Amino acid sequence: MTTPADTFTLNVPTIEQGDAVATAIAGQIVQSFNARPILNNNGTIEALLVKWKFGNGETDKLLIAPYAALMLRMIISQLEENDWTELPTIPPDLTAPQQPPH
Repeated sequence: MTTPADTFTLNVPTIEQGDAVATAIAGQIVQSFNARPILNNNGTIEALLVKWKFGNGETDKLLIAPYAALMLRMIISQLEENDWTELPTIPPDLTAPQQPPH
């Protein structure tokens, strides 16, 4: 059975320096956003819908799954702790495939 951590790890995309440059040139820098939880039938939150507003005036939407939200929270917390001066890292034990308990 695949866990959320397995899914996250297996699908981590690469980011090149050129990606950052192209994104900045396109004006796709988030200036604001709005968010709304998406509930499933039993009332629990299945994902978070976020609508981004970019510096170029465009908007885009995406759904963030709970585990990806956890990873984002960890990265942003690390950035805040070091005043945005050091590259954050995801602890390897959180992205390594999880072994079922014996």
